Amino acid sequence: MVHKELQRLVDAVMGDDPRAALTAYRDLADRQLPWLEQRVVALARREGLNWTDIGRALGRSRQAVRKRFGAVIARPAPGPRETAFERALRQQNEAYERFKNPQAEEADPIGW
Repeated sequence: MVHKELQRLVDAVMGDDPRAALTAYRDLADRQLPWLEQRVVALARREGLNWTDIGRALGRSRQAVRKRFGAVIARPAPGPRETAFERALRQQNEAYERFKNPQAEEADPIGW
């Protein structure tokens, strides 16, 4: 789903409609690129790259990259931001699954 959304945005940016291109670019720059950048930095750290190598690959200094990402790398890399509609849809789907399979909650009394 994320791949399709990113592909749709890139296609819109590369398209002929200037309004759609501007809107898609803003969405990419504001919502998609920040989490993608954090994800690739987390992946690089997990694979053993040091801050110098990551900074060099991103065209930034080691210090700048470490300052920006050092505190968040301990957490899992985020996914794209969830819109209110997507959150409501996810919650409805989860409620439906609980309704459809109520014994699943009974099998795990702790709720893990």
